[in-house]
Amino acid sequence: MRFFGRRPEPGEDSPTSSLAVPDAMGADETRSLDGLRPPDELQRVLARVHLPRTMEEEVRFLIEDGATSLGAVFGLPLLIDRGRMVLSTRVAGRCGSGLLQDASKLFGTDLGEFEFPLDEASRRMALLDGREVRSADRVAAFWGDVVPPPVCDAAQEAMDVHQVFALPLFTDEDLYGLYYIFMGKEQIPTEAVELYGVHVTLAVRNLVSVEEARALGEVDQVTWTANRTRFLELLDAETQRGLRYETPFAVVLAVFEDLKQFVDTYGQAMANRLLRSAAMAVGRAVRAPDVVARYDQDTLALLLPMADHKSAQEVANRAANVLGNIRVTIRAVTAQPVTAVTAVAAFPEDGRSRAQLLERAEAALAERRGKAVRAPASGDEQGRRVA
Repeated sequence: MRFFGRRPEPGEDSPTSSLAVPDAMGADETRSLDGLRPPDELQRVLARVHLPRTMEEEVRFLIEDGATSLGAVFGLPLLIDRGRMVLSTRVAGRCGSGLLQDASKLFGTDLGEFEFPLDEASRRMALLDGREVRSADRVAAFWGDVVPPPVCDAAQEAMDVHQVFALPLFTDEDLYGLYYIFMGKEQIPTEAVELYGVHVTLAVRNLVSVEEARALGEVDQVTWTANRTRFLELLDAETQRGLRYETPFAVVLAVFEDLKQFVDTYGQAMANRLLRSAAMAVGRAVRAPDVVARYDQDTLALLLPMADHKSAQEVANRAANVLGNIRVTIRAVTAQPVTAVTAVAAFPEDGRSRAQLLERAEAALAERRGKAVRAPASGDEQGRRVA
């Protein structure tokens, strides 16, 4: 089976021989193609990466022309589905790529409906957090825990793939996904692949933001849990249920002490990683009906249906222990753990309305932190910024 992509049309070629590239990692410096000496076609494709497209058109470009311009067989971008904690090819499945269909037959699975679990222990999360381009001689080195290694090996041989690159798509502020590039016999410097990855990240960043704003309006973009607005909606519903049926429930607030100092020491990217790791760890430590949410800049919230004050306190203690033992690493730098403080408010003994419960929980939290009580969070208009 022959894999190939469409070559650039004459009107699409860029006369530019050297491109100054903004660094997606947030540095002020620029990088030029001249020092990397990539193939001439790569110089053209970098300009074409940024042409106006829909998300589906951009992903098809990355599967076909973008990858083949590097001498690759094809590429496969997997974007983070924050609502479900997976890396997904759902957009790729909508783009109608013939290359993707051919590859799906060889791998024995629909790569347009492909998903990788994204948890703290997964190799994908390690790739994302490492934020460096990685390569391997075998596809199974990256996919072997989802697709059986013998299937990976057979597909690789049929496609004549000699090397696979995994490109994390990221900026200082956020993670967007992983882009796998399946190379043929042609060799290309890792530096050129990194440069291409910078362009790809910048191209998909705004498209991803638009898609997620439409599809994930209830998901916090840092922790990938329910955002504050969604938490308050669920708390309202649980309060109404409690008033009608006299069923207990509880709210737990968990805050990191001195998160600002953590940011000053390690940077915002590491702090975001800490918050995301914390939310995922707490999510694994609670029951399925319980809700974990980003409540404030440095605070997580738990909504525990059918929990009384005693059982909620047990959950709070467990959460504080989990949070206090989280260590995050980016680029071989491991941050010191941060102490977490928790507080509980239970219905009906601590309040019979959303405002009363949150006021009680915030007061208890402030007392434990030794700080002044903040204004009661009676609604979304409290104005706390969610990064």
